[in-house]
Amino acid sequence: MYRLIIVDDEWEALKGMRDTLPWEQWGFEVAGAASSGEEAWSLVETILPDVLLTDIRMDEMSGIQLIDRVHQKYPEIRSVIISGYSDIEYYRKALEYKVFDYILKPSREEDFSKIFGNLRTILDQERSKEERYHYFKEHWNKSREALLESFFCDLSEGFYREIGEISEKASEFGILLPLKGYVVEIGWRVEDGEEEDACRTEIRRCAQKYFRGNDGFVFVNKKQLVTVISPEVVGEAQLERKIREMLREAWAEWGIGLCFGISSLVGMKEMAEGLKEADIALHQMIFMETEQIFSYQDLIFDEDCVVVQLPVEPVINGVFLNGEADWERELERFFSHFKGKYIYDYNHLDFLCIQMYLELLRYADKREIVVLETCSRAEFAEELANIYSLSGKQAFLTAKISQMAHSAMGTEVKSRLVRDIEHIIKEDYSSANMSLNYIADKTGRTVNYLSAVYKNETGKNINDEIVRCRMEKAKRLVGDGQMKMYRIAESIGYTDSSYFAKLFKRYTGLSPASYRETVARQKEEKLYD
Repeated sequence: MYRLIIVDDEWEALKGMRDTLPWEQWGFEVAGAASSGEEAWSLVETILPDVLLTDIRMDEMSGIQLIDRVHQKYPEIRSVIISGYSDIEYYRKALEYKVFDYILKPSREEDFSKIFGNLRTILDQERSKEERYHYFKEHWNKSREALLESFFCDLSEGFYREIGEISEKASEFGILLPLKGYVVEIGWRVEDGEEEDACRTEIRRCAQKYFRGNDGFVFVNKKQLVTVISPEVVGEAQLERKIREMLREAWAEWGIGLCFGISSLVGMKEMAEGLKEADIALHQMIFMETEQIFSYQDLIFDEDCVVVQLPVEPVINGVFLNGEADWERELERFFSHFKGKYIYDYNHLDFLCIQMYLELLRYADKREIVVLETCSRAEFAEELANIYSLSGKQAFLTAKISQMAHSAMGTEVKSRLVRDIEHIIKEDYSSANMSLNYIADKTGRTVNYLSAVYKNETGKNINDEIVRCRMEKAKRLVGDGQMKMYRIAESIGYTDSSYFAKLFKRYTGLSPASYRETVARQKEEKLYD
């Protein structure tokens, strides 16, 4: 349906045109009706119709003046005029404003049907043409984005080696590349439940906000990491300011902890080397878990890490020979060699972890020990590579070896660390200080490491387990009916009895008072059975 405004200062004529003609049958809806030029102009501004049907002779503002004003501001609105034979001079004037057609008074329905039928055909053709234009424009924009993305990926992979070739290709996309720039690769520390694709989309959108036009070019490289080429003219200080603003925005808006690897200043034909530097710099986030911005030219790499020996023998002894050997401590000592170091070959740690995993499998295979492999060896390597923290890699390897040890022993034996965590919760649940930090202090491990190991091995969160232990104890005390509620709360480590009541209801589905009444009623019913 096309929107129509009808204008005539004769009320009966206006009402007749509005109410008696079959507008919907012709493909139009009467969106407004006005009895003066000023009123009609107000409707035009509000409704933005497709067609204006107006009388020519009106007081104050004539139909020609109204059409003139509409044409000046909204040239896409079509106009049809209606008036008497004596207004032929007005009609000639109206032709200057490309009035679609002229209806003479007195008019018949057939006159309107013919003119508005023709008008609808033209409007349909224009709308179809406009829709096709927008479709092809959108398709072209998407194709151009994909081709531009491919160009930058090829440039950063060293596909183009000559400046002339690079400039020629850039000119095809209507962009002017700088002679020199910095390559910035952006990563993030993934938490449980975060969707990588969603994170990547948000990061890219954020980067495009800060690096656009002459300030930089944003694309996703072949490692699926958001990458920026920042021209030399932006300067190091401005580049760092933009990065820090991105850091704050990503954390405040989406809770994503970004990390940045920045190359040294490189020429356009050295972009592949620049991406390699940015990638090495970014992956220092694995070993420096509290830092977020890594500039390649500021890194001093540690060379001792390449000679770190795998603790293969003590781990094998602990896993397969006697369960008392503290193989977890051996792994912890092994990983500690990499903590807080800048390491050029960041993949070296993954290589050692894979080697450790394969050594254990080989040992089991030679001695015909049946062990559980929860993932293929290729999947093991891929999962390990997608973990961007040292504590996360340690927890992953520990969990895999624990699963191997359990299956070898034929029981569901838990690792020593998990047993320690559960023992501390069971013994100290009544302490008001009981928390993840409390357990970390007791075990001498980091909070992140404890959480990762416990989650990987049991599928549960430590804080949830603390609440579960306390609530099971509370259920017994509330059901006994001997203690006041605030005393029960204090006895299981909660100083705020109202907070305890909320947790209890969330855990059991009943308030402490209702739970006590339910238990008392069940006891009474059992007594009379």
